[in-house]
Amino acid sequence: MGVTTYATASQKGWVEVECERCSTRYSCLVEGYGQASDTILPASDDTLRDAARYASSESMKRKAAAVPCPKCGTYGNAHVEKVERQVGRIVFWPSLVVLTILLFAGLAAVAPKTPAWVLLIIIVVAWIAARILANVARRMADPNQQLDANRRLAQERMARGTVRMGPPA
Repeated sequence: MGVTTYATASQKGWVEVECERCSTRYSCLVEGYGQASDTILPASDDTLRDAARYASSESMKRKAAAVPCPKCGTYGNAHVEKVERQVGRIVFWPSLVVLTILLFAGLAAVAPKTPAWVLLIIIVVAWIAARILANVARRMADPNQQLDANRRLAQERMARGTVRMGPPA
């Protein structure tokens, strides 16, 4: 029986990013946090510390990817996909519930004794409509639709000193 052991790590430093659109290299000053734990077998302190440091460095890479390119204003594909996934989830489930309720309520008003296969069709129709709404919302949430605003944001970060052109010094 093992005891749960935890290790945490935090780092602050420059992470180099290469723009996927224009190949510009820029660096971002970011902070990353990581945690590791082991409950099955007691791991060495070094192993847990290394795992926490690795998680911290991965956190830094994700945060750097969330900074638009100072030259063209484009966010990386990983960040765009993350934003689109989040928006899609936020829109899909509530849409599915609301559309199903509305369809059932409308059907109950028209035909109180409805066969089960009709109810199944209603659920499928609601699911399809919710997927369509979620996809529309995902496309509208694409952060690369406003490249000028993204470029201004990156320039502001450059003025603050948290983004700079080229590799980390």
